[in-house]
Amino acid sequence: MLTTQDLDVFPVPGYCPEEALLGQAEVPQRYFIQDAADIIISGQSQASWEFLVHHALVISSFLYTIYTHRYVAGSVLALFVEMNSIFLHSRLLLKLANAQTSDLYRVNKYVNLATYVLFRLGAQFYITWYILYNFNTLVHPSFFLVALMLMNLMILVYFYRLLRTDFLRPPKSRIVLNGTNNNLKFVDD
Repeated sequence: MLTTQDLDVFPVPGYCPEEALLGQAEVPQRYFIQDAADIIISGQSQASWEFLVHHALVISSFLYTIYTHRYVAGSVLALFVEMNSIFLHSRLLLKLANAQTSDLYRVNKYVNLATYVLFRLGAQFYITWYILYNFNTLVHPSFFLVALMLMNLMILVYFYRLLRTDFLRPPKSRIVLNGTNNNLKFVDD
């Protein structure tokens, strides 16, 4: 945690780096709350239960950081996983556009894989290692370790799904029946 002595490094009057980092944890908190509410209100809770579990773990971890001002740097580091979200969402949009055979989809799937490994798996496993390595010196490490282990399990399952869909089987062609697209599930295919 930064101290007032560290402020001498920053020449901007009134600038507090800890508060700036803490603000980085507050913005995504609002997204996760809004997204969880949207899933519940839209009636998608049963189909998207794993996202609700993930959001609950993230929300509780960020709330702890926001209200205690502990683990701020770890929370900001955890936001690196969102760098991969750009390519995951691009993948979904390309699937919705029925563009799985396009060059853009092929490029995106490799960039998606690279950012998944670097930003999702890398950040998660580094934070997990840090908590395990410093377990005896941290405040409430069990709370974060349990949350991280559950999230690690989830991202490994998602990683397997991504590998299976984009790299281990040929792309599916969509079936159109009576002018309607009957392929509604994109998480698993």
